[in-house]
Amino acid sequence: MNELDRAEEFHGHLGPWLVVGMRVGQAALERVDARKYFGVRVEVAVPPAPPVSCLVDGLQLGTGATTGKANLVVSRADSPRVRVINTETGRSATIAFAEGLPAKLAAWLKEEGDRAAARRVLEAPLEELCAIVPEP
Repeated sequence: MNELDRAEEFHGHLGPWLVVGMRVGQAALERVDARKYFGVRVEVAVPPAPPVSCLVDGLQLGTGATTGKANLVVSRADSPRVRVINTETGRSATIAFAEGLPAKLAAWLKEEGDRAAARRVLEAPLEELCAIVPEP
């Protein structure tokens, strides 16, 4: 089973925000040099409804952080915000989503549907989606 199949099984369907969460979560783990599952804390703020809130499930898949382990903390916001912390070193980074990303993903969803939009996110260069900004 490939990564997208696992994501679809976990989330119930594929969509672009799910894949954004997977990709930025994996990249942020590398940036802060954190261990997946237990060496990381993820703080995410999202609007309270899909499709943007699907980012949370993608972050779970990408980082291994979960609400049950209390290392994934979710709050509400008008636009998505993510902070990833290495719990062993304190090293942290924030995700700066690309300007216009929500509108771009909404257009892909409308024009191409969930699966094709998810595939486009998977294949896009990470810098077209976000920047991972280390915190001092």
